[in-house]
Amino acid sequence: MTRVASLAQQQVITSAALRTQRNVNDLQVQIASGKHTQRFSGVAENAGRLVNLKSDLKQAEQFIENIIITEKRLDLMTFAMDQIEKVARKARTDLAGAMNGSAASNLQIPELMEAARDQIVELLNTKDDSRFLFAGGATNTRPVDLDPANGYTAPTITSPRNPTFESGADTGYYQGDTVTQSTRIDEKFSVSYGIRASETAFEQVIRALDNVAAHTFSDPINNDEVTFIKAAMAELTDAIDDNGTDNTLADLRADIGLNRVVLDSIKGKHNDFLKFAQDSIAQIENVDTAEALASLNFEQIQLEASFTTIARIQTLSLSNFLR
Repeated sequence: MTRVASLAQQQVITSAALRTQRNVNDLQVQIASGKHTQRFSGVAENAGRLVNLKSDLKQAEQFIENIIITEKRLDLMTFAMDQIEKVARKARTDLAGAMNGSAASNLQIPELMEAARDQIVELLNTKDDSRFLFAGGATNTRPVDLDPANGYTAPTITSPRNPTFESGADTGYYQGDTVTQSTRIDEKFSVSYGIRASETAFEQVIRALDNVAAHTFSDPINNDEVTFIKAAMAELTDAIDDNGTDNTLADLRADIGLNRVVLDSIKGKHNDFLKFAQDSIAQIENVDTAEALASLNFEQIQLEASFTTIARIQTLSLSNFLR
């Protein structure tokens, strides 16, 4: 039979239906994925900006990760420093109470100082996962080792009743290196951080405690031993409060605090950028679901109308048209 519709008309209507079908498919993908497109070509006018935003976002995320790792290490170091200072202050108090009568023997001062020294050693050997925090760059090495075979010279009491306090500094216990740790926290900014167990304040505390731990006190204590204890207390005071030259325990802890302030500031900057970048990327990539659903509904109605029209055209003939 002869068709009433022309081939050209059929092609126009079919082309429009196929175009509408593609729109429906695209809208369904948009709604399912929440994205305007799955290809950069779909956002050609913003493709360059999108690539740059994603690159900058990834870099900022890496900087934030570096900061978080460093913050964790600094927090552990701060905890260790707090505990070291507490142990040193208690040791000084115990020594102050040991300078009369039989107190040194009754309080078992050498044993107390040995225990305090061992606590200090363990705190200076604090680890974050697999790395030692107070060893400088030698992160796989325990920074403090009081074994004479590894370079440490313990104080020697030459006269049991007339002890002499060894005042010469000795960092032979330190097994780390002189490297200062650093981490990159911004495009052109790295922060140096950390404290080494060879710091003067640590050496003073260890030496003061080790001096007393090596001595067996008379009962009752004699004047020379009182002088000996006062020398140990003075060394602890230098390390805890002020020696006029080197950093005290409080100074070292304050240095960690300053690093923490810098990290917090830079992390805040990166977090602000993250929000900006994520919002900007979302504006380019993400689809308005409500709008997409409305468009899909409209396109589906159009598609159904196109299919109905095509079906009717295909059933028309000259005889049907003349009825």
